[in-house]
This record gives sequence, C-alpha cells and structure tokens, in this order.
Amino acid sequence: MLVVTRFFGGGASSVSVNIVGGSISDVWYGDQARSVPMSLFGFTSVVGIALGPFVGSAIQQIHKSNPWRWIFYIRIIYNVALIPVFYMILRETRGNVILKKRAQKLHHETGHSIYAESDLDTRSMWKLFQVSF
Repeated sequence: MLVVTRFFGGGASSVSVNIVGGSISDVWYGDQARSVPMSLFGFTSVVGIALGPFVGSAIQQIHKSNPWRWIFYIRIIYNVALIPVFYMILRETRGNVILKKRAQKLHHETGHSIYAESDLDTRSMWKLFQVSF
C-alpha cells in the first residue's frame, strides 16, 4: 500500500512535476490555451494523492497472497495502456529533434545538402554516454 500511495501521491512523479509545466508551455501558446492543460495537471496531482491509499488497499484486499507484486503489475498495465495515447496526443518539443526532422524533409524535397546541427555532431555513442552520466 505504501508503494501505491507513494506512486499516486507523488513519489514516482517528481520528474513529471518538474517537467510538465515546461512541456505545457512548449505545446500550448498563450494563457487561454494553457489554462485547461494546467488545470488538468493540477487536478490529476490532487486526485492521485487522494486515490493512492484507496487503490493500494483495494489491490491488497483482492490479491492477498502477493499484493506487492500486483501493485507493480497494475502499474505496468496502466503505463503500457498510456503509451499509445501519449504517442498520438503529444507533439515533439525538443528543439534539435524538430530541426533535424525539418532538415531531413527539406533535404528530401529539394535534394540539397541540408543538415541540422545535431547531424553534424559526430561524437561516438560512448562519448554521449559519458556526457549523459
């Protein structure tokens, strides 16, 4: 129950709490357009905190032998179900990825040698891992 409470109550959502505001400002422009997405984000945060103990106790009552495993199974099912939804709804907001796609499209349409800055970066995969870690 503690795991589900921490998951729905913010334990596993610390990254999204820090990133969602920026993503919302990247995807929706203007105060009017951002009001509904920000409201939904705030609402889901509060509802998650309220429903965490309820969902955890329900899982524990249904699966008495190994309830902790079922907490993770349900999270996996939930996350796998959301992947196609996110893929269809959310747009790319990372600048270098957008520029790379534009450069590829222009290269394909015109035949000219058009490259994005990220295409010209020839660092090895090992070096990228070193920089990331």
